[in-house]
Amino acid sequence: SRELGYDLSTWGAQRVLLVTDPGVAAVGHPALVAEGLVEHGLAVTTYDQTHVEPTDASLTHAVAFARAEGPFDAVVAVGGGSSIDTAKAVALLVTNPGELMDYINAPVGKARAPQQPLLPLVAVPTTTGTGSESTTICVLDVLALKVKTGISHPALRPRLAVVDPDLSATQPAGVTAA
Repeated sequence: SRELGYDLSTWGAQRVLLVTDPGVAAVGHPALVAEGLVEHGLAVTTYDQTHVEPTDASLTHAVAFARAEGPFDAVVAVGGGSSIDTAKAVALLVTNPGELMDYINAPVGKARAPQQPLLPLVAVPTTTGTGSESTTICVLDVLALKVKTGISHPALRPRLAVVDPDLSATQPAGVTAA
């Protein structure tokens, strides 16, 4: 995970948004990843307010942060499925027109396909089980409708997944085994 800066620099990235949640940030993994990115000459801005179960409101907040702090050349997600799914929504909505509901699967949303390429996304899972680092889906709750749904499109799949065992070593053995 400390070598991600090399990969991102070969893609031409200079400014990176790192997406994580407060719990993972407190453990220090995102800071180590950010340090490695900076060592490769990349500027890093961290968004550490990901909700453990993403909602339309939390994703909208993350996208607004990215739009205000950007532009970015890439997104790095460090954490569980919630951080990775939040990063997927950010990578989609900072490069494509419209709002979140335009892309949410029908019948809840309009199921619009991306018109522009998404920002490249690197997923660095710190837990096991969700598989979000390899899927084409961003899962979220739409609060007003009290429904769990998602955005699904092949463009949402992270360009690179880095599964660093040092970042998940503190998980309970049963979780890892499962």
